[in-house]
Amino acid sequence: MTSNNRKSVLQRMDVLVGWTGIPRFARQETRMRRLKWTPVLLLLFATAGLFLSLIAAFPPLWLSTLQTFPISLGVLVAQLGPMRPKDPMLDSDEREASWRIRSNLFAYGAVALVAWIGILAAGIVVLWSDLVQHPVLPSNQIPGLVGYWLVAFACYLMVLFITLPTLHASWTMPEPIEDEPEPEGGLRFVKPRR
Repeated sequence: MTSNNRKSVLQRMDVLVGWTGIPRFARQETRMRRLKWTPVLLLLFATAGLFLSLIAAFPPLWLSTLQTFPISLGVLVAQLGPMRPKDPMLDSDEREASWRIRSNLFAYGAVALVAWIGILAAGIVVLWSDLVQHPVLPSNQIPGLVGYWLVAFACYLMVLFITLPTLHASWTMPEPIEDEPEPEGGLRFVKPRR
């Protein structure tokens, strides 16, 4: 081995980090990915956690993990998808700005509707518990259980808030327009569509 090929430990570590793609991601040199099915699976996972928490009268500890785990996965999906936060110094064209706005408005409307339904359902359960005697739970434990349901529902709303813009943008994102180099002579031949 010659002395020119020797690298320090820090230089070798720098090369290893470069292979992971993290520096390109930090410099925002990676292209936006369409994540069509990842947010859908994440929402199904979070919905299953919500329904399991509504069914369980005395929820076990692993159920809390099932409710909070989709939040961290949702943040990762949002960072890798088409709606990731951009550098404010980079300009985006009108088309990209319009589908970002549409995706965010869709998500805000859906989260508001689901939140309204959940709060209304929690109020109905509390009123119902005062009127009807529950066969398993004493009436003094039902408000505490409703409080646990509201925490589980808040976790579900956070997953919706994080993943719905990515989901909507991935399914409605227009095809990227690739700039074709202009041929010599300034003439462009158009291929007929079939």
